[in-house]
Amino acid sequence: MDDSLIPYGTMIVVGMVLGALFFGGLWATVRKLPTSKRPGLLVVSSMILRTAIVCWGVWYFSNGDGGSMAACLLGFIAIRLLSTHGRQPVGAACRAALSPPSEPSVETGFEKVITESLKLCC
Repeated sequence: MDDSLIPYGTMIVVGMVLGALFFGGLWATVRKLPTSKRPGLLVVSSMILRTAIVCWGVWYFSNGDGGSMAACLLGFIAIRLLSTHGRQPVGAACRAALSPPSEPSVETGFEKVITESLKLCC
């Protein structure tokens, strides 16, 4: 095996770790939003902290080498793709919820409220 590829493999792993920290922090932030007293502050401070950690990590571990930075980005993107693999986008979930039923049915008051609410949010 070519020894010159080992640092790039290491940088892919570093990028994956940084991606896991970034998207794990995003997940934790979104989970905490409903109970937060100041959700705007939570979102902005979380974004700044997560971005700063990732930028510092890429800069620190790559030592300014463009190839190492690219390898790190590749690992980061891999984690992003793995974290969203198999999940349905929000828009598609709303469209599926709003699609007309296969058989005509009479909506109860509760079902009508839910349908109208989904139309407003999506």
